[in-house]
Amino acid sequence: MKKLSSLLELNHFLSKISEKKSLGFVPTMGALHKGHASLVKRSVDENDCSICSIFINPTQFNNHKDLESYPQTITKDLELLQNLNCDAVFTPTVKEIYPTSKLVVSHSLDVCHENLEGKSRPGHFEGVVAVVSRLFDLIQPNNAYFGEKDRQQLSIIKSLAKKSYKHINIVSCPTLRASDGLALSSRNVRLDDQGRLLAPKIFGNLLVAKNMAKYSSLEEVRAWVHKEFQKTDGLNLDYFEFVDPNSFKTSYSWGSSDSHVACIAVNIGPVRLIDNILIDF
Repeated sequence: MKKLSSLLELNHFLSKISEKKSLGFVPTMGALHKGHASLVKRSVDENDCSICSIFINPTQFNNHKDLESYPQTITKDLELLQNLNCDAVFTPTVKEIYPTSKLVVSHSLDVCHENLEGKSRPGHFEGVVAVVSRLFDLIQPNNAYFGEKDRQQLSIIKSLAKKSYKHINIVSCPTLRASDGLALSSRNVRLDDQGRLLAPKIFGNLLVAKNMAKYSSLEEVRAWVHKEFQKTDGLNLDYFEFVDPNSFKTSYSWGSSDSHVACIAVNIGPVRLIDNILIDF
């Protein structure tokens, strides 16, 4: 596996790839787990060549403490990628991704980005679009792989590609979960023992909400979820909303669409976790 730490090394690596060969790309912020591994494995299986990036993007953090506490496990990450037969890993510096100190977002966001994560983390998606578009410009992959756990982000990236990167196919990959249902996340390692015991209730409540949708109104399901979290000490609900799976605009009744996504964000001490579940009718 090639370790590319500069734009010069990246360009040299890319220049050796034949135009006839397909290139898969998995962008990450490191602290890799089985969820990331599933994306890389799919890229390796579906492309002639695969590259993964590890870059903790400062522009998508609205909370400086969250940025400082983001886990870094580069040695383990490289070992994991090596074992997955990833062809290369790109680990750029902030200066190489953002040559100027001023963040410039030249791509408009069609998908609703001002609710859910956009509302709770102002500027987050502008930072996501900035780094993904920069990496797309540098790497020019045929296929790029993103997880469905960050479904709002995934929808925004799909919109970005449709508008500005039509040659890049965005591949959505299912959320991987622990045996108790907790969505795999790099942030899970920051949970203390009590927090780890509580965390599976997030997905548990999503499953109940999905089942309730068969016989209850949207407002009744929303009210039930809010009440459940109010009853559980240690789980602080940031938001729980139903949205359209394409536009990510808030849903107010089941009849507004054939399917909805229940999106949730929960704070467990200093750790913020998100999850979602698709509800089809």
